[in-house]
Amino acid sequence: MTSDIIVIPVFLVDRQGKATSDFINSCPCVRLTLRNAPDTKHEVALGMIDTGASGAYVDTQLVEKLGAPVLRPETVHGATSIIQTTLHSGIFEIENVKPLSLEYSATPLRATGRSYDVVLGRSVISLFKLEIDRGRIILTLPQD
Repeated sequence: MTSDIIVIPVFLVDRQGKATSDFINSCPCVRLTLRNAPDTKHEVALGMIDTGASGAYVDTQLVEKLGAPVLRPETVHGATSIIQTTLHSGIFEIENVKPLSLEYSATPLRATGRSYDVVLGRSVISLFKLEIDRGRIILTLPQD
């Protein structure tokens, strides 16, 4: 017996944050909504799927807009830097998927020139099935 599959729309975004069909010079992204708890203020964001990142990271300004409480201080190791930041928890609502309660680190994404607000690393990707094949990107979730 096979379970139903939820397909999450993935699209490519260039360095200016515009949709593109250039598979090489772009980032695979999804639209999502972030909130601290159910029925609280929310923010709509652009999330980049990053197989090289271990966790979930949210732009510092977005974290401040949400007023997200700090769980604890944290050190984040990036490919080219190490920063002292804070760990938070919240609800990630990705299109077509039930809300996910996740921990994330506040990271200055937009201030450092990124065209997205959220990085969805392996801790999030591992909840899904990700297929990248000849310029096609498919993100799916088996429905429980």
